[in-house]
Amino acid sequence: MTLDDHLAAEAAQTESYFRAALAREDAARVAKLRELARSSEDFDAFARQAPFVGWTPGDLRSKELAEPMAPLLDALWAEKDGLGDPDRLLAGWNTFNAERMRILIHCL
Repeated sequence: MTLDDHLAAEAAQTESYFRAALAREDAARVAKLRELARSSEDFDAFARQAPFVGWTPGDLRSKELAEPMAPLLDALWAEKDGLGDPDRLLAGWNTFNAERMRILIHCL
């Protein structure tokens, strides 16, 4: 299963309005990351900007996500270069998303 399929399935199949809305927003954020990867001159520029696509309210705590986001960014950068691995991308997402959920709970 690809990350896009995973997010689409979560948006369509969950009974929680919050989780469905979050999955749709996440799909849009991942699309922004892909566009950012395509437009970035190098990985470091991409990685500096990637935490700030709306992961937390106002991106106030998004910087805290830089470390758990690293595997996701590596997988997206490889995808940009034609070396994508859907399993690696989904694993990077799962690691990142678990930490993001922990941070988001503290934002409430």
